[in-house]
Amino acid sequence: GEGAQIKTASESRAVLAFDDGSALRLDADSTVQIVSLATNDIEITQIAGMAYSRVVPSKRSYTVTVDGVGYKALGTAFSTIKTSTETGVRVFQSQVRVSGVADSVAEGKQFFKNSSNVALKDKVTDIDVDTMANDGFVKWNLEQDEKVATFKDKLGLLVKVKERLVQKDKDAEAEKQRQAAELAEKAKQAAEQKQSESTVNKAKDKATTKITPGTLK
Repeated sequence: GEGAQIKTASESRAVLAFDDGSALRLDADSTVQIVSLATNDIEITQIAGMAYSRVVPSKRSYTVTVDGVGYKALGTAFSTIKTSTETGVRVFQSQVRVSGVADSVAEGKQFFKNSSNVALKDKVTDIDVDTMANDGFVKWNLEQDEKVATFKDKLGLLVKVKERLVQKDKDAEAEKQRQAAELAEKAKQAAEQKQSESTVNKAKDKATTKITPGTLK
């Protein structure tokens, strides 16, 4: 209900499901508070951690507020961040309106109100797909979105994340096969070396004549 806080532990995640099919998913060590569950106005305050909002497009307003900055969905999939080093948003599908920022943050872009990286602070920049492909929370949300008919055809940037994951699997399999082939070649070379040494030793044995005293006249 309104006013409730939801907090995840260090090895847990949580999903808040709304009546229209929208969902707010929390990563480990994250806390949010429900401010409003009004028919046309969902408001969430993010206190800590990582949250992913997958919002069904409708006339309902959906906003996640982080440190006083509101991130309003425009029919969107986006993640909001509040850590000791950064606060902001990454937009995976559609757009997000940020309070105090003139233009909406588009799909594939990110905005950090605060960041230890000065190149990101108060700027709209591109999301790094490789970084997202290595992020367990992002991969989990991709898996969750693919399970829902409403979302699986509207993955936005997550399509590129999925492509990168598929490529990583192919690269890993190719590397596995390369290592196996390398081990097999080393084993073959070792066997050939052993066989060669055995042949040489046999040849030496044949070339060596042992003379027993008293056998010669």
